[in-house]
Amino acid sequence: SKERDIMEKNAKKKKTLLIVGIVVAVLVVVYIICIATGNVKPAETENSSSGINQSETAVEPGASQNTTKNEETPQEISSKEPESVTEAYSITLSAGHYTAGVDFPAGKYNLSAVSGGGNVSSSNMYSGGLNEIMGIKDDDMYQKSFNGAVLDKGVVLNIGGSLQLKLDSDAAQTNDMTSRQNTATEEYTLSAGNYTCGTDFEPGEYVITAVSGSGNVSSDNLYDGGLNEIMGTQADDTYITTFNNATFKEGNIITISGVTIKLTPSK
Repeated sequence: SKERDIMEKNAKKKKTLLIVGIVVAVLVVVYIICIATGNVKPAETENSSSGINQSETAVEPGASQNTTKNEETPQEISSKEPESVTEAYSITLSAGHYTAGVDFPAGKYNLSAVSGGGNVSSSNMYSGGLNEIMGIKDDDMYQKSFNGAVLDKGVVLNIGGSLQLKLDSDAAQTNDMTSRQNTATEEYTLSAGNYTCGTDFEPGEYVITAVSGSGNVSSDNLYDGGLNEIMGTQADDTYITTFNNATFKEGNIITISGVTIKLTPSK
């Protein structure tokens, strides 16, 4: 009868709903167990309305998301060394110590005496540098020119005596210069006597200038940034008026005889 058919259909529906309810309940229990054991993380709810997770980046339609960035960051760009630029360069130097990359651009130079005479050496004298007595006198003692001196960055060129020396390069590294880091800040005027660095004057680099009289100025670090020169207020083949970039460390001693000098921090 119709009533029996209806009752059988209702019974089947109830049975089906019961099975579905049991399955759902089992799934919920399993899910809760997985969360409790850390095997499954709860779904992100933030930004769920937009469909974008906090850890995801929105991608425009039709564009693929590329996880590898080809563009360089500002830090990567700034950490790159500047491209080397070389150009012709010329400078004339007198007695003193000069550092390539600070006082003149590093490069390969031809050296020629302009006036006077004295010793010329470099801290790389055995690896592309030089150690010569140069001057304009035409005799067996003096060398008028020296070609191909390799004065790389950091090499120190030392010039002594009354020599005026010209440096010429076709390819000097003019874009790779650094400023001098000098600890000396004060000027000092010293007459005849012995003076100890760290006690009578600050450690650092100095331009030494004759103020009055004439005589010898020397230091116990002659071969390590010091000097041994005859100085006076009038320059000639014997006397020099200025010595550039003499370096003195704690404990070094300057000895002065017959002349008054001024120490001015090198720039």
